[in-house]
Amino acid sequence: MSSVLSKLRMPNFHRARYLTRALWNKNKLDALRLIELRTLKRHSRLRYYNFPPSVVQIEITNRCNMRCKWCYRENLEMLGKVGDMPLEPLMKLIEGCRGVRLLHLFGEGEPLMYPGIIEVIRHAAKYVKCPSVTTNGTMLRHLGKELAESGLGELAVSIDGTDPETFREIRKVELSRILDNMSYFASISDIPIRINAVVSKDNLDSLRNMPELARSIGNVKELHFQGLHESEASKQHGFLKLSVENPDVKSFMDEVREKCRRLGLETNVDNLEYFLERPTPCMSPFAGIVYINKDGYLAPCCNYAHRSLANAFELGLQGALESQNAREFRKLMLDEDYPDHCQSWCSMVSKPQPGPSRGNMPGHAGQPGPTGAGAAGG
Repeated sequence: MSSVLSKLRMPNFHRARYLTRALWNKNKLDALRLIELRTLKRHSRLRYYNFPPSVVQIEITNRCNMRCKWCYRENLEMLGKVGDMPLEPLMKLIEGCRGVRLLHLFGEGEPLMYPGIIEVIRHAAKYVKCPSVTTNGTMLRHLGKELAESGLGELAVSIDGTDPETFREIRKVELSRILDNMSYFASISDIPIRINAVVSKDNLDSLRNMPELARSIGNVKELHFQGLHESEASKQHGFLKLSVENPDVKSFMDEVREKCRRLGLETNVDNLEYFLERPTPCMSPFAGIVYINKDGYLAPCCNYAHRSLANAFELGLQGALESQNAREFRKLMLDEDYPDHCQSWCSMVSKPQPGPSRGNMPGHAGQPGPTGAGAAGG
């Protein structure tokens, strides 16, 4: 009985409200697909029957002008060859996103470093409801006026600390520089701003003041928090399990929730624990964010960007989503035969398989073989 009562805590009202709003903003076919996965599980369809998707994320570059504390940019296997997505196929790919609600121009790099970023956003605004960019904020003053007139629908800025020392330790630049750039952009534009913050042991106390910092900058509408994935690398950089069973985490969530309510800010703080509870089977390849890496390859999700399922430059977005490799990867998810990366990065647990596991087999569902076999899909 006590466990049931604990689930009726008032924060669950805020969680339900946030999730309802997020679901409402999705294509309704996404909602149907989530219901199907919850009910039919391994008997669900393998095809991606929601087109256009609700959200498409395109990694236009993986170059960056910063070296943040917990970035895995030095892991070449995960990052791949450093460079930009070619402009012409990018523009064609964007045209194939017609009807997408949110087009997120962001990946493992700083999108404002992309040559022609303003031209890309203007082009995207013709085809999607909301072109969005996530930036580290270093180039906002330089490109602010052009961004404000580009048709950008939303700007997200990553801030992982509210005091200069914490921010400098994590991001290696001065917080005052980023805040000045954000304030400048807010002064010349009505584009809504979202602050993204990674929560760790090293910055939990600093982030308690994020609502006040956000309110001091015009146009900030939402605070979005996320945790580090539990891995050997993250454990060396302040990994914190986001659970209300931890009194420090619970007090952080309570304090930020109340401040956001009082200051009129949207936040996902009550969903921190929820988002780390990985549902099985994994839903991302079915109704999550469609992720295209800088080489034009459809990836299973943003956390698995280096596994290439199908080339969207060659097949188009819809063709990539319906490719043989993409369907085979969805079959792995339905069979709960998770590749090593899913297990280590998202703590997914595979079920015992009747035969050898297919999740890490070379050439299977986009897993590169000796010559990269399977990467292009089919």
